[in-house]
Amino acid sequence: MQLTLHLNIFVKTFRMRSILFLLLLSSTLSYSQVIDRYNFVQRPTETGVTIAWRTSSQSTGSIEWGTDAFNLNNTLTEAGATQKHYFDISGLTANTKYYYQTSTDGGFTSALDFFYTAKTDASTKMTFLHYGDCGYNNTIQNDIAALMIGDSTEFGIVTGDIDQGVGDNYDDVFFEPYANLVKNACQYTCIGNHDTYADNAATYLDDFYLPTNNPIQSERYYSFTWGNGKFICLDANIDYSIGSDQHNWMLEELQCNDRQWLFMFFHQPPWTNAWSADYYIPFTTYYLYQGNEDMRTDLVPYFEQYNVDFVLNGHSHCYQRGELNGVKYIISGGSGASALDFNTNSNSPNIDTEIYTNQYVRFNISGDTATYVAIDINDAVIDSVTTVKAFTPIRPEISLNNFTLESTNGNSYMWFLDGIQINGASSQTYTPTSNGTYEVATTNQYGCTFTSDPFEYNLLNIAEIDLNNLVLYPNPAANFVQIIGSCPNYYGGLELTMLDGIGKIIFSEKIEIENNLNHTIDLGRFSNGIYSLRIVSTSSMRTFKFMKQ
Repeated sequence: MQLTLHLNIFVKTFRMRSILFLLLLSSTLSYSQVIDRYNFVQRPTETGVTIAWRTSSQSTGSIEWGTDAFNLNNTLTEAGATQKHYFDISGLTANTKYYYQTSTDGGFTSALDFFYTAKTDASTKMTFLHYGDCGYNNTIQNDIAALMIGDSTEFGIVTGDIDQGVGDNYDDVFFEPYANLVKNACQYTCIGNHDTYADNAATYLDDFYLPTNNPIQSERYYSFTWGNGKFICLDANIDYSIGSDQHNWMLEELQCNDRQWLFMFFHQPPWTNAWSADYYIPFTTYYLYQGNEDMRTDLVPYFEQYNVDFVLNGHSHCYQRGELNGVKYIISGGSGASALDFNTNSNSPNIDTEIYTNQYVRFNISGDTATYVAIDINDAVIDSVTTVKAFTPIRPEISLNNFTLESTNGNSYMWFLDGIQINGASSQTYTPTSNGTYEVATTNQYGCTFTSDPFEYNLLNIAEIDLNNLVLYPNPAANFVQIIGSCPNYYGGLELTMLDGIGKIIFSEKIEIENNLNHTIDLGRFSNGIYSLRIVSTSSMRTFKFMKQ
């Protein structure tokens, strides 16, 4: 046992010293020579995607795509020759399978590949992978890669240490072993500590095309949505303390979430019960390492406050999971690591299950139910957990009450007709005066704005009501007057206003009618005299005079 421990310490120390040696050289190294890299899918949205590939020599690239494998009827071509080819494709349809093929004028033509656009929040089913600490293109990594490819999931979450060396070679350790995975489905990556050693993640940032939806337009941290899930990626290697740019951005992302399932992913975990032998070596970086302690004050309380469902991490080369204050934590850091970590402590309050084997995690979301399974290198399910979560939609929904549109609750309201804001329409309800496509935007307590799905309103007769068909009786009247009339095919509102003999408004109301008008006004509270009743539609007005006696 003692010999094994000393050997582990020696191996770990040797590896750390090797990394330090490479770091000393990194200032004189430039990006490595670009080599051939096959197609890979990046940052798909509901309406767009990025397709990239690389060639060892400069050439001009083209891409063809379409929904019919036998009719790729869309084409883009680069303006000039390059080794780093990528195309941002827009104008796509959500949750749709597209076929594509790439080529260059240098003689390269890819196979016919495919990708899917992201699902809208109306889609309540999705499947995705969670894995990290990918390996060195070794047997373990390739065996697990084959299993993940066979799972045919919609995308992947890769929780850092994509390159477990020094972060300067993603072709050998990522794009080659996962070639049959990334050509069809985006693998959303985050930065691990090893990804920073060579050049502070400059190679990583050059190799991937990730979302940049943060104020500094960085790919280091970002968010994306897929179906009824929102995913927030952090970079745990730069400042995430309270008040930092990254923390402020994260806070807004949490406050403005409108999806049912909320995921955070980043490399280093807030807690871990596992590490390698340098846990026991004083004066080393990871001496007595039990997770990033500052996360427990700067991140974890916000996960709990804003109802994060899952926190996905890597870093520890094993599988750990558990729950704390409603937040579920999963560490999957063994998708290719040849040296597994081992239990070094049992102090983590959020971990109740530890399995020390190479593995990956597959999520299946179906409406209110989320299930994740851990699968080992032998394709055996080693753990399975199901969570059920009821959900009240956050985005406003429009309902129809008689002829009036009504929004679900919000802090404020803005109504739109055919994409144009309706002046003065700022109440929870709105009665349309014309047919068209209506939307409502609401805000929550943090000032975040959410917009409803379009609502087609076609109840109004475009040909306006003929008020000349209306009759008021009796006249003179005693206790009531009645307005009657035939209004063929008319569905809409009228405004009734009653004025006294000097023109002062003493009563008004709005009514909705359908085909016929038959409305009674009670006169019991009014004194005898001469009155006027003004009836106003959207385009005309008629006034009746009558006597109450």
